[in-house]
Amino acid sequence: MDSTRAVAAIAVPGRETIYERVCSSIQNQDFTVIEDYVTGLKAALYVKNLEGMEAWDGQSPPVPPHQKGKPVVTLRDNDNKTLPNFGPYLHKKEAVVAKQKLHDDLLSDEKAAANTRQARTLQGKIPTVKDVIGGSLKKIGTFGDLDIKEQVVALVNEDMCINCGKCYMTCNDSGYQAIEFDPETHLPTVTDNCTGCTLCLSRLPDTGVHPHGQAEQAIQGKNSAGKGGNQRDSLTCGRGNI
Repeated sequence: MDSTRAVAAIAVPGRETIYERVCSSIQNQDFTVIEDYVTGLKAALYVKNLEGMEAWDGQSPPVPPHQKGKPVVTLRDNDNKTLPNFGPYLHKKEAVVAKQKLHDDLLSDEKAAANTRQARTLQGKIPTVKDVIGGSLKKIGTFGDLDIKEQVVALVNEDMCINCGKCYMTCNDSGYQAIEFDPETHLPTVTDNCTGCTLCLSRLPDTGVHPHGQAEQAIQGKNSAGKGGNQRDSLTCGRGNI
């Protein structure tokens, strides 16, 4: 038990008490962690029905595609391949951005920062702890309920990829050799051999790989495997990105 998210994760499957789970936390820190868990759980319940926060990961806002905190310009070569963010490819992207800024009106209203932030409103009442206890029980079934031909597979976010090669190395060493690595652009490509084991998801230092189903991949037009689609797969219950 190391965070408010862990407290909520225990409540959702139906557990009503967590006192035996926090003993190690109290011994490691002190009794004030109880206050942290209580206030954090209250905030999580409040955010749950707050308008405009559906895409948030708990209390963390969505992370837009970026490199070193700056927006990413997506460029493609003649073969419709995404250009990576290093070496001569990066210089080409920087030249495009510089040329664009020469023609942009930096004093326009759309470039100006917002002076006020729109207040968020609640969508209904704030849920209580009793409302969330056992909330995931209806999604639990037997293995026979699942179609073994469908699973969530890895989706490469080329704009967030830092070209470290760890996804390729991990899948080759301990997985199913389902990731190919471009020797020139250093961008990974997920093949049809992907089984959704999430080894790549747990090894990368950045938000470059996400578990997705086939339908969503087709909508986004991203580079991904050809299999997948069952959103009830266990991957959807794990980490959303890496």
